[in-house]
Amino acid sequence: MVDVPDGSTESSSAISVQSTDSSPTSTSSCSSQESIEPTTTTIDTTPPENLPCESETFSSLSETAVIRNMSIIAHVDHGKTTVSDCLISAAGKLSEAKAGKACVLDTGEEAERGITISSTAITLQFDPLKSRLSKAMTLNLIDSPGHVDFNSEVTAALRISDGALVVVDVVEGVCVQTQTVLRQAIAERVRVVLLLNKVDRLIFDMQLDELAIYDRMTAVIHEVNNVIQETLDSKRNTTDPDETAVHPLLSIKAGNVCFGSGYFGWAASIQSMSNLIARRTATKTSGSCAVSDVEVVSRLFGDDDAHRLRQNVCRFALKPICTLHHLASSSHSDSQSELKKLLSKVGISLSDSESNAHGRDLVRTVMRKFMPIADALLPMIQTHLPDPTLAQKLRLPVLCLRQHNQTDNPTIIRGIRECDPSGPLVVFVSKMVMVPGSAAGQSNSGESLQRVALARVLSGTLRPGMVVTVVSTTSTVTRATSVSTARVSRVLMLDGHRGVVSCPFAVAGSVCGVSGIDSQVVKSATLTLPQHQPFTLAPMNFFVSPVVRVAVKVDTSRRNHPNASAKLTSALKVLVSVDPCVAWTYDEDHKEHVIAGSGELHLDVCVNALKRMCGPLVLLVVSPARVSFREGLVPENGDCNCTNSIVDKLNCLVKTTNKHNRFWFRASPLCTRLVNDLESHSFSFDDDLSRAKYLTTEHNWHRDHARKVIIFGDTARSPGFAGSAQSPSETQDEFGPNILVDCSSGVQHVNEIKDHLITAFKTLCQSGPLCGERVRGVRIDLVDAQIHAESAQRRPVQVVPACVRGMKASLIASQVRLYEPLLSVEAEAPIADMGSMFSTISSHRGNVVVEEDLNAAGGDTVTVKGAVPVKEFSTFSSDLRAATRGRAFLTCVFAGWRLVDDGDLSARMIREVRASRGLEDVALPTVDQLVDRL
Repeated sequence: MVDVPDGSTESSSAISVQSTDSSPTSTSSCSSQESIEPTTTTIDTTPPENLPCESETFSSLSETAVIRNMSIIAHVDHGKTTVSDCLISAAGKLSEAKAGKACVLDTGEEAERGITISSTAITLQFDPLKSRLSKAMTLNLIDSPGHVDFNSEVTAALRISDGALVVVDVVEGVCVQTQTVLRQAIAERVRVVLLLNKVDRLIFDMQLDELAIYDRMTAVIHEVNNVIQETLDSKRNTTDPDETAVHPLLSIKAGNVCFGSGYFGWAASIQSMSNLIARRTATKTSGSCAVSDVEVVSRLFGDDDAHRLRQNVCRFALKPICTLHHLASSSHSDSQSELKKLLSKVGISLSDSESNAHGRDLVRTVMRKFMPIADALLPMIQTHLPDPTLAQKLRLPVLCLRQHNQTDNPTIIRGIRECDPSGPLVVFVSKMVMVPGSAAGQSNSGESLQRVALARVLSGTLRPGMVVTVVSTTSTVTRATSVSTARVSRVLMLDGHRGVVSCPFAVAGSVCGVSGIDSQVVKSATLTLPQHQPFTLAPMNFFVSPVVRVAVKVDTSRRNHPNASAKLTSALKVLVSVDPCVAWTYDEDHKEHVIAGSGELHLDVCVNALKRMCGPLVLLVVSPARVSFREGLVPENGDCNCTNSIVDKLNCLVKTTNKHNRFWFRASPLCTRLVNDLESHSFSFDDDLSRAKYLTTEHNWHRDHARKVIIFGDTARSPGFAGSAQSPSETQDEFGPNILVDCSSGVQHVNEIKDHLITAFKTLCQSGPLCGERVRGVRIDLVDAQIHAESAQRRPVQVVPACVRGMKASLIASQVRLYEPLLSVEAEAPIADMGSMFSTISSHRGNVVVEEDLNAAGGDTVTVKGAVPVKEFSTFSSDLRAATRGRAFLTCVFAGWRLVDDGDLSARMIREVRASRGLEDVALPTVDQLVDRL
């Protein structure tokens, strides 16, 4: 017997609730100190006549309160795209029969590979009359990848989202990438809700009963909460002491957790279960003694008794779910008869074609009618994820730099905080996406793909025809160094890979597509109106790094397209703009383009994309993947080796070719903590004095030295330096985690050559003395100088080469060393294979960090965590599979850089890297060859 909240009794059936079917341009360059004059422009606010605009589709687009911007994030193969299909079907854009199988947000290559490669956005609108929502909702849904190689796409998706649906395979539990995406969401101050997916595997594969299923789900929820709490506890120097208000913990009782199966199209939550019980009660009593779903929640799930909550969830949800799964999947006639009786009691009717289904197809049909996934997910999204107005108040410290305080930009900051549709226009472009050319508004484009900006309107209203200022976010975070203007040709509502729909406007809080600005945006950008001072939002911090490289060039040994080189360059520009993690440089010595990615799979996808964009007539040569290294010094005792006195033996003297200028340089290592903070861009100093105070108090720097920093990594530059805009072929980091300091005293004309020093320092940071790799974790001091009074005698052609020589000599004198990139690996396998995993990691120059039992049910699964060099990873993954006979599940993330401390190994690596750069016949430079005599 099943008790009903009002005291009446139900029939003696395992299923005590009833379900009803839910129906479903010009460019300019200026420094930060320059302002853009207001431009008088007639703005056409209506779309072009020849482009269709479905006005009835946008009835609720102007209401910020009904908008929800959500990313779906998860570990690879945990079911993100399948769940997206179910939501798309609920919005009426996909037939119910195809939901969970079509994977409409996947491209052809993604479908072939079986993984999501790029973030894809789609706008879904839900009517409360056709769903279980209390009011209308416009859901801007972004499906993001789960593979670690494409983690930068997750960052780009989260930056323009207000909430995230975390999908976790309830059988596998919290994996490495689940932890990573959770930390990314917390770093972006994006609130999360949880879907425990693939519960059907607990029923069919593991044969668990309802109580064991509940215990497994609560164990996974506990794992997720542990990751959230540990991440919040590890955040240093937070400006908001109440982070739990932004990131509440998850629980079934709180209503921010659903459980279900995206493949079978069902899900349940506290709210959806209460809805079912309330409707069932109303049907049984003909409405005379009906109770509301709020009363059901209060009576059955509202107290703090965890045991009672467990009983009620199992009784009213999990037991009926398990019963339906077993009966529908059984081929016995008795089971089918029992199934028909139970469905009749709960008011579910099947058509003739549906009744003829068998096995899992019948399970899918029955469960979609009993507990539709949209009935659980949509109310949870609407209730527990914030609308843009609330979200932008919570996310303001992440979206805006501390330098842009209310004193400098009061109107813009206020517009972003209040998400004001009538405020000053501020739009953030997180990445560029490819859409069909005709949809992007390109004439005579046929079936070709065109670039469209994936953008979030933070303040104001964006309309077609507007002239906007495009500020590159790849410039220094303290001021804009690259500014251009463009006219917005169309504002678009994205529809996955199937195309776009033209919009008359996009209000604050919307996620939309913007066409017409693809020539001005390299990777990401901030859009404002020309009458405002150039404004840039905070740059995105990626959790992966482009560490694996390949060289690409046109095949000159065979007959090729006459414009092959130009086509390759154009394709590379497009690739850099649509992929947030790709870095592109040009090797002048070998006349080849070098692209860097986060892993082998990422590079393989990039090369295939290049070949498609270049066409079959352009033949390319691709070299084997090469690993990036770093050159640096070794800190003593983990701290900065920066003394306040001058060490003569490390001071390197160089003279200009005209012998009229002399410079003394010294190199020393930065401490590990300072290097890591510089790489993560975690600094946000209000001025140079606050930075000097930090260096003197936290790192024991000399006060005079701390006040005369010229370059402080990529976070700040000298006030007198207005660098040029970066071209697409340059990587995002100009200086890396390195610092240039003027330690001289009483030297005249230093300020006049400061730009020359910065240029020389940039050259050093991008090409070290050992093998031309980037420099990391180094402080270069200008100890002393003698500078000629006449400017003609200290031109860049004289000063820059001499300073580069002196800086490289100081590094060699301080014993520069080679650093290699590391991957943090996590391998899960049976305990019997633990020894094989240990030996495989050790044989690839890795080290084991920790081992732990991850099976909550007491099984024999063990997880080994370790670190393996990127150089060894190409063979490591195959060797691990062979050693464990395919039973190991391997995931990895970039873990930083490690000193190559083996002398013979280091020498061999240096020779290999120099040979790959064509330097095998050039001897390593020595200090005596680089310095000059006094």
